[in-house]
Amino acid sequence: MSIQEAARHYGLNRSTLYKAMETGQLSYNTLPNGRRSLHPAEVERVFPPNRPQMSRQQQIQHNETPETVKVMEVQICLLQDTIRRLETDKADLLERLDRAEEERRYATRLLEFHQRPWWKRVLRVA
Repeated sequence: MSIQEAARHYGLNRSTLYKAMETGQLSYNTLPNGRRSLHPAEVERVFPPNRPQMSRQQQIQHNETPETVKVMEVQICLLQDTIRRLETDKADLLERLDRAEEERRYATRLLEFHQRPWWKRVLRVA
């Protein structure tokens, strides 16, 4: 059965089927014309017919309690702090990288200058 037929028959979005195929949850066959074919038993294995039809928003609201909300708020604050620290670290590392690059260029110029014969350095001949 085609992806469109499976989506219509099982009441799923095509994107849901594609995501399941890409993550390896749902196996499929590739036809000679390049299209994908699904076996009905495979679709039912991954998406059982009697599963509750809840949207992601409904699932979130269903699982929300004051305790989970507080935990999520703390997690958000911790993640924001982590992001700030990582951004600071990134800026510091970029600054160090720039400084190291400047030092490397300076050292290269010194080496090139001292590798020339002494008389070219004295007479400033190229």
